[in-house]
Amino acid sequence: MSRASKYKPLEQFLASRKEPIWTPSLDDIQKLLGTALPASARKHREFWSNERKPRSPQKLAIMNAGWSVQKVDLSRGWLQLVRTTNSRRNISSSPSPGEKPRTNKGVGKPKFVGTTEAAVSLRWVELGTVELDANGKLGFPTVPRTPALYRFRFDHGTNAEFYVGEASNLFRRLGNYRNPGPTQPTNQRIGALMRSQLTAGVSVSVEAVLETAILAFGSKRLNANLENKAQRLLMENAAIVELMVAGQKVLNKSG
Repeated sequence: MSRASKYKPLEQFLASRKEPIWTPSLDDIQKLLGTALPASARKHREFWSNERKPRSPQKLAIMNAGWSVQKVDLSRGWLQLVRTTNSRRNISSSPSPGEKPRTNKGVGKPKFVGTTEAAVSLRWVELGTVELDANGKLGFPTVPRTPALYRFRFDHGTNAEFYVGEASNLFRRLGNYRNPGPTQPTNQRIGALMRSQLTAGVSVSVEAVLETAILAFGSKRLNANLENKAQRLLMENAAIVELMVAGQKVLNKSG
């Protein structure tokens, strides 16, 4: 099997999807391909990151289907992909060899099917500050072993920087920043940043959403379920965008 044909199932799957966002685990993609992903797919963000003129077969498959990579989180083993356009095959004016020419017959104005109105309300609480112990290791405040949305605030006096994340177990997630594994580049990056900032005298605090979170869809309001990963991801991205709109510096990497 050629490298290009290996990722053809991914291209075909994406081209057939109607949703604008897909957040698969790497295991989901591997199952879709029917063969193992290379080790670099789980170790290096660059394996999935977007390129203007990609040559790698996995990136070509995603782009040709009309999608792009919005977020890569190898520490948790998942990607977030978003639809950008129709697939290359659909918008191309030249059919592939052996393919019958397509016409626009019967294609009219897109049919309106409805709108989505969504709002997110989050109540942040401060859990304490991060310290360095005698061995130079990160020391975190006491936190529950529950799902949560969290953010680190780097206080520079006149301004602040933030890193936002979500976790199925907040206690375990903070422990990953203290002792990051070799396949956890985000934990390594943010952990190293906290150590350098604390050494420089910058205050770093931990803030979290543990209970009070409201999601509103049109007139329907519901208490967010922090155990639901899709809802946590929605809240995480809303929190990131809110900070950016407010002009705050966000340390999360995207795409």
